[in-house]
Amino acid sequence: MATLKEPPEVSADDFVIKAVKSDKSRKNRLLVYAGDGEGKSTFASCAKDPTFLITPTEDGVQTLVQSGQIAEGKVDAVDPVPQTWDSFIGVLNLFRAGKLGKDGGTLVIDTLNGVQSLLFDKVLVELFAGDDLAFANWSTGARASRGTWESMLRLLDRIRLERNMGLILLCHKSEQKYDPPEGKDYLRHVPALHKEIWGPTGKWTDITLFFDRVTVITSEKGKARGKALGGVERICHASRSATHDAKNRHGLPDSFKLGKSAAESWKIFTTLLKESKGKTK
Repeated sequence: MATLKEPPEVSADDFVIKAVKSDKSRKNRLLVYAGDGEGKSTFASCAKDPTFLITPTEDGVQTLVQSGQIAEGKVDAVDPVPQTWDSFIGVLNLFRAGKLGKDGGTLVIDTLNGVQSLLFDKVLVELFAGDDLAFANWSTGARASRGTWESMLRLLDRIRLERNMGLILLCHKSEQKYDPPEGKDYLRHVPALHKEIWGPTGKWTDITLFFDRVTVITSEKGKARGKALGGVERICHASRSATHDAKNRHGLPDSFKLGKSAAESWKIFTTLLKESKGKTK
């Protein structure tokens, strides 16, 4: 079996030690996941100069524009929608080359689980000859896809750095069985991605937000059991817990209330982001 070559020696002149300083111009890699109709797309539409890259299974932005929930002309979208993994990567390369999107704007991918489907379709045909069973067994197909997915994440980073663009990745929600070392199994809310895909993606994002709804409960004096008021509050989770995946590297609150509109929710998020600068958790 062949062995790896020993690395060549390097000169001390090739490297220096520098103090790590803040790069305020660097935009965030933000992932937002939630159930259907929870406001992912309208939230992303409030970002600076958003350009939506939509996957074949999604038509939410068009519907939201037609219904007036997103103002006509407020957002741009790539047309036509990429139908294959190769065309999707081709579009990302056009973003990197400066031929699509606006410098300093925002690239919104709607949805990330749709992108996963494009990759899995390619891997199924090219590496497994269309054999669904062989692809699915022991997550073989997903594991074979991981390296290509990680290359895509690196391409997104090049777009972010070279075009100074923010990245917002939208994703649907799924429930995953969690088997703790002690206690009973339970379900957690996670992005609807295979674990081989979510693993590197979750590590790569700067912020992962989970949009949820909670029923408003009120307690009556003298009664042990509360009453549901019939209303709900929209909540954003920004830190991991036993019930869901989330994270942030900016000192955001673990959870916070969202507004009644997309614009209000975006303002709450960006305000908390500014206020959290320099805080540690």
